[in-house]
Amino acid sequence: MSRLRWACAVALIAVACDKTQKTPVAPNATLPKASAVPTGPIQLEVGSAVVKTDPRGGRVIATGGSGVASIELADDTVGTWLEEDDVNFEIGGQRVRVPEGNLLEIVGTSPDGAFAVALPNHSECTDICTWGSWLLHGPSQRWELTPGVYHRDFAWHPASTVLAFGSEQGLLVVELPSATITRFEAYTAPAYAADGTLYVRGLEDWHVYKLVDGKATRVATGKRPTPYDVELHHPQPVKLAPDGTMTVPSYE
Repeated sequence: MSRLRWACAVALIAVACDKTQKTPVAPNATLPKASAVPTGPIQLEVGSAVVKTDPRGGRVIATGGSGVASIELADDTVGTWLEEDDVNFEIGGQRVRVPEGNLLEIVGTSPDGAFAVALPNHSECTDICTWGSWLLHGPSQRWELTPGVYHRDFAWHPASTVLAFGSEQGLLVVELPSATITRFEAYTAPAYAADGTLYVRGLEDWHVYKLVDGKATRVATGKRPTPYDVELHHPQPVKLAPDGTMTVPSYE
């Protein structure tokens, strides 16, 4: 995404691959539990956006662009994401600016279209700039994946049963629809093969691993660039051809 800037340095801490932590992540208390998610028409797609209020169920005032009156928007309102100087959201032909922190841009959806990864229209900047990341099921159910990271890659299981989300903070493997998270601090840059095999990169060594039942097995060699700059370089997901051929991206 053109609006994202990956410009920070963080400490990378690698741990043994069997040191994982499972955390059931419930949605906001005002929403139904993830296991009881209602089924219905899919409303989210890449390029759309969802209004987000805190606490849930609130409303925000979106200011109108040139010649457009301000409007009040309810939590979970779905529209089109805009990346322009004076407006960032369009609904019913009205182009408005939603306040910072009150809008989530859809940047990826699961193969079945039921779940989405979204980024807020707000970053935290001091010496660095980071963005949070969210998992959505429809417009009205959401979980915060990370409060702020500067780099992210994510991949969906072909059957839409798992989201793998990698950043400089490690790897999250999110079971769907329960949204139960298993954390792997030593890995990142996930990629799924057509048969559902998950491949990841080592956060420190950049090698390629196959991750099965919480255990990582090295399957290919990776190499960090020399000189190495953590602000510019990060391990990238492997590329998998339909025939299973694997390509390991390199900066060299």
